[in-house]
Amino acid sequence: MRARARVSYLASGLFAAIALTPRGAGAWGELIPGSRYTNARAAALGQAYIPLADDGAAALFYNPAALGKLAATHFEPLNFQVGTNMDFFSVIDRNVMSFSNLAAWQPSVGARTPKQPGVSGLIFPNFAFRGFGIGILAEANYWATSSNGTDMRYRTMVRLIPAAGFGLRLASGVIKIGYAIHWINQSFGDQTVANAIGNTTMSYLDNLYQGSGLSHNAGLSIAFPMQYLPQIHVVGRNILGVRYGSSSILPVARSTAGAPPAESMSIDAALMFSPKMGSGTTINLIVEERDLTNTSQTGLLNRFATGLEFNFRDQFMLRAGWSNLLLSLGLGMKRKKSEFSVAYFSEVIGTNASNFTETKFLLHYQIRAF
Repeated sequence: MRARARVSYLASGLFAAIALTPRGAGAWGELIPGSRYTNARAAALGQAYIPLADDGAAALFYNPAALGKLAATHFEPLNFQVGTNMDFFSVIDRNVMSFSNLAAWQPSVGARTPKQPGVSGLIFPNFAFRGFGIGILAEANYWATSSNGTDMRYRTMVRLIPAAGFGLRLASGVIKIGYAIHWINQSFGDQTVANAIGNTTMSYLDNLYQGSGLSHNAGLSIAFPMQYLPQIHVVGRNILGVRYGSSSILPVARSTAGAPPAESMSIDAALMFSPKMGSGTTINLIVEERDLTNTSQTGLLNRFATGLEFNFRDQFMLRAGWSNLLLSLGLGMKRKKSEFSVAYFSEVIGTNASNFTETKFLLHYQIRAF
């Protein structure tokens, strides 16, 4: 009875908080809000992923309730990711190593109108065991385009996010709850500069929103002990909203446009089935409705996601997903102390009023000391 009461209080708090959440402008990123940490496994599954979080990094950002089910202690001194979009490959020339220096890179972009090359990188060392996790996420994203060979539009996101969380197992593990706090330090912007080609002082770091804020996140997972192991998962992100101040422990901007806009709360809910096949093969089928509070102001079908993963002896995985009416694919290889994943996916970037679809490749490598 006590376990049921705790779950009831948690669920009531999550959903009651919707009415108290401000609907501010969203941060730079995907149209449909979700985890700030995107791993290749989730990307390949169309972000229908919250039931599958099974390591410290994923638990801290995708589903804090997973901290209550970790089977072992995880220490990842190296969690490394690199991504590019499709247009990046068509802009490669002798200046390719200067992609992070906009002044050096913009002549290559301007000569290949209207290509939109983008590159991202991420490192996320973390430590977790059943009941607790901690880590620090560092990420940089650069994107640039020229629609006429003269002007330049660039988008930037640089962020550092220390994160910590805890989770509890209730009712002999049938129910799990968790909480994670993120200290978001970020600089981001989307700028268009007229007559920019040839400007030797341009930088991705000009005129960015910059600041920091705290994000509170909670998760609830229920695993039914019956055939196909059905599970229900609910995650509340940015509970009561995130309000940013202008201070940051990562002040990379050369000039600022002020503190980042406030971010609203969002809720994701998912259902998963895991039938077992012969020869140690498991199928994970997930259906998920993202952003139940509709902070993105998009249609119900756009926020629907589904993912399918074939897991062969927990060593090799094939993945496919569908989200925001877009298809994604991927594969993974896992060993006792390492994991490698690759994803090919598309996502809608920006806001509902101004967005574009970007097709990306993502390579993800994790090394676990234990």
